[in-house]
Amino acid sequence: MFAHSPILGAIISLALLAGPSAAAAAAVPDSMPALQPRTTSGIDMNAACRWQYDDSYTSGTIGTGCYDWMCWKSGEQSGGLDLSAWCRHVHGPQSYASCNGGRYNWGWNVHLSSLIESKYTV
Repeated sequence: MFAHSPILGAIISLALLAGPSAAAAAAVPDSMPALQPRTTSGIDMNAACRWQYDDSYTSGTIGTGCYDWMCWKSGEQSGGLDLSAWCRHVHGPQSYASCNGGRYNWGWNVHLSSLIESKYTV
């Protein structure tokens, strides 16, 4: 048998308190996790045109594909649409636009690490 000492009691108490957090810390990988994209759908094409040009512009298509969106003013085609720039403007610098098919399948993606993900709502 051994005699109980206050120092031994303190060490055991600290070990019990730190046990779960120490185990969790040991489970963390040595490197940061890879950035994973979060995807949502729905880009407001009219708002993107107004932001890129001015409030008199609206969006329209000249075909059925993703890249057939244009901005128009008074019925005249004015130019293309930089949707990745619009996504960065709205959702932050790590955002970009992507299309998964036809003209209505545009969405935006944003890369967030798990450490800063809680700062953003998507």
